[in-house]
Amino acid sequence: MIEYFIKPEKNYAYEIILFLWQNQSKQYSLKNLQNHFHISRTIVLNSLEKLKSIAKKYPEFHLELHNSFLKASFSSNFLVNKVYIDLLKQSFTYNFFETLYLGNFKTLDIFAQEHFTTTRTIQRQIRKLNELLQEYSLSLSLKSQSIIIGEEYRIRHFFFMIFWHVLEEESVFLNQDYLAFKKFAYFFQLAQSDLKKLFIFLLITRHRLSKGHKITALPDRIKKIRHPFISLELFKKELKNNIGPFTQEEICFLYYVFTVLPS
Repeated sequence: MIEYFIKPEKNYAYEIILFLWQNQSKQYSLKNLQNHFHISRTIVLNSLEKLKSIAKKYPEFHLELHNSFLKASFSSNFLVNKVYIDLLKQSFTYNFFETLYLGNFKTLDIFAQEHFTTTRTIQRQIRKLNELLQEYSLSLSLKSQSIIIGEEYRIRHFFFMIFWHVLEEESVFLNQDYLAFKKFAYFFQLAQSDLKKLFIFLLITRHRLSKGHKITALPDRIKKIRHPFISLELFKKELKNNIGPFTQEEICFLYYVFTVLPS
């Protein structure tokens, strides 16, 4: 999915920081970076400038750029995922889908103005995004009220794939809702990382429901899934007691997600 979100130069920025962090050398020749990634000096310099701007906000790494070489240092707390998320949030694709998710999309012209580009450029970008959506059996139509066309359970999966890295870095796990969720999910005996993924999926579910997007039908392959240790009836009971009421279709889909997502 990354190629749809991060433009080539920003992609090189991610590849370069990953390379620097993995090698942990203190100094690098710019020429060697060019040769290693098979890119021009201009792209190397542009990518390093982007990384330097991120370092100002995330001082767990430091880059010192000279005429022919680069000095790099990383703290023991550095997480390369932080850089990836920053680059992701800068991308047109992420901003476009975030606008749709939040329900803030008005018109193509307004969106183009907000992002300092032309409507024609946005139209070209959107045509490419249909390639990505097709991988999830979805499509885009600016003439439709919902814009993203497809079955609701597929749309939720798509938004989860976009947002979970970003939400994972935010403070959504510090509130009472997460504590209630952990109490509900105790019988699944999941790793902390899986608990967080499932909580994020629940947040997306609630958000979509608040916007009026309900699951009205599910394929049999989803409805027939059974967790090896937790029955659907017990799941439904615990969900209602700890999280809140949901329709039968919503319960079936959440049960499916809790069964397959950790694996």
